[in-house]
Amino acid sequence: MDCISYKPEFQNDLEIFLEKVFISFGFQWLPDGKDADTREIPNVYQKQGDFWLLRDGGQIIGSIALRALDHSIGEVKRFYLLPEYRGKGCGKRLLEKTIQTAPQFGFKKLRLDTTSRSAAAIHLFQKYGFKEIPRYNDNPRAEFFFELMLS
Repeated sequence: MDCISYKPEFQNDLEIFLEKVFISFGFQWLPDGKDADTREIPNVYQKQGDFWLLRDGGQIIGSIALRALDHSIGEVKRFYLLPEYRGKGCGKRLLEKTIQTAPQFGFKKLRLDTTSRSAAAIHLFQKYGFKEIPRYNDNPRAEFFFELMLS
């Protein structure tokens, strides 16, 4: 498995991956609507942050993104794994990549939001020291909000 930064040539494979993941959660992926950021990755995520893809044999099996909320706060976004790769350490690998890389972008803390459908991810966030905080955004799907202070 390899964890690499997004490049435009991965877009088609990324869209196939995202559609599968969204279906697995019972959501609809809307790349021309609320999920339009997934077609603008260099502008949305890679100016002060990054968007990583976890691949197995060249197939995208996971993703995670990091973007700036402000100059010192990064936000973890688009943390997904194909169902058959969950519970196998792949999410840990992606989250560790993000936490380790965040200070390079000047971030002193990380925030994220998630839903109750992501119980395993919530457990992982808490294992890595993320603490629940009050709502910090207007994401209508989000039910839980977390923050991690970076050392």
